[in-house]
This record gives sequence, C-alpha cells and structure tokens, in this order.
Amino acid sequence: MKTVLLVALSLFGCGDVDVVVPEESRVRDVFNQYIKALQDGDGDAAAKLVDENTVKYYARMKQIALYDSKKEFDSLTLVDKSLVLSLRHLMTAEQLKPMSPRALISHAVKSNWLDRETAGKLAIGDINVYGDSANGVAIMSGEETPLKFVLNKIDGEWRFDLTAMLAWANPSFHRLMKEAEMDEKAFLVSIIEASYETKVDETIWRPMIREKSKQ
Repeated sequence: MKTVLLVALSLFGCGDVDVVVPEESRVRDVFNQYIKALQDGDGDAAAKLVDENTVKYYARMKQIALYDSKKEFDSLTLVDKSLVLSLRHLMTAEQLKPMSPRALISHAVKSNWLDRETAGKLAIGDINVYGDSANGVAIMSGEETPLKFVLNKIDGEWRFDLTAMLAWANPSFHRLMKEAEMDEKAFLVSIIEASYETKVDETIWRPMIREKSKQ
C-alpha cells in the first residue's frame, strides 16, 4: 500500500516526498561497499569507509613497526604482532614512515594483504543499531557465526570498525598455534610466510628505525 501511495504522489507532482532510509539499511550498505572495495582492490574507497578506531589502530601498529622496543612488541596480542612483523617484512622504513594511517590501509588493500578471496565469503546478517553504534551477525561462506561486525556513526556516516574483527581473530590465532604445536615465534613466521609466499629473515624482530629522534 505504501508503495502504491508513493507512486501516486509522484504522478501528481509530489515526487519530492522524503523517504527515510532505515539505519539498518544504511549500515548494510556501508558494509557491502567496504567488502566490494576489498574485492576490487580499491584501497582509497576502503580507507574512506573505516572508522577512527581503525585509523588509530593502524597508526599505533605503524609506530611500533618503525620504532618501538621488544618490550612494547611483547605486550601486543598475537594478531597485532603478526601485523607489525608483516609491515617490517613487506615494507622499507622509507616507504612506511611518510604514510598516513589511511594511506597505509589503502596500500594494504591495493596490495591484497587483506585477501580478496576471503572478503568475498563475508556477509552481514541481522543488524542491531544502538545510537551511533551498530553490530551485525558475521556470515562466513553462507553460514552464520557467533561473531559480530561493528560499525560506528561518525558525522552522520556509518564507518566500519576493523578493530572489532581483530579482537575476535586473536583467539583463533591462539587455537591455530596450539593445534600446530608451535612456539609463538615459529607460528608468526609460518603465518607471514604462508600469507605472502616469501621467506622472512631476522630483521622483522627489530624496529625498522632504532631511534625515535629520527622521526
């Protein structure tokens, strides 16, 4: 009935009636845009669709990869360590240092660090909106999981929070490490070598730049 009414109004010159898009639909649309950007390797589009939590996270990982000590590195989660080591393995200090967090995210997407094939298996299910935060059931290969994707509204626009995904990836890393019967160092090396199909060397365990005064 509502559809018929809108059509009728438009026929009589009242087609400028505002249609309110439900927040759940807006959240789903942004999620789908983000996944499409990953699949297309469109780093610039993907970088625009992440929230400030994600930006701050990448800024911190960049800082640790470039400068921070073993003590700082040892305090990280397993997933965080894998990202820091990946940055040290895949980039030079000259490449990484001038990059903004969003530029780094864009570079990661363009370089397929975030695996386009896996991105194509992701979908979002039922969505709940709580003010400026929303979560949706994570669907993998058509199957619902107990995990949630998180998006936050910033200046009226929904943006994807990658840090929520990283939080639930960490237990999976620990489970895989236990099943493989590896120590942490061997596991991290195996993850990086398998992900990027290149051998790593001992330099990944050291900061890319030794003194913070060189910033």
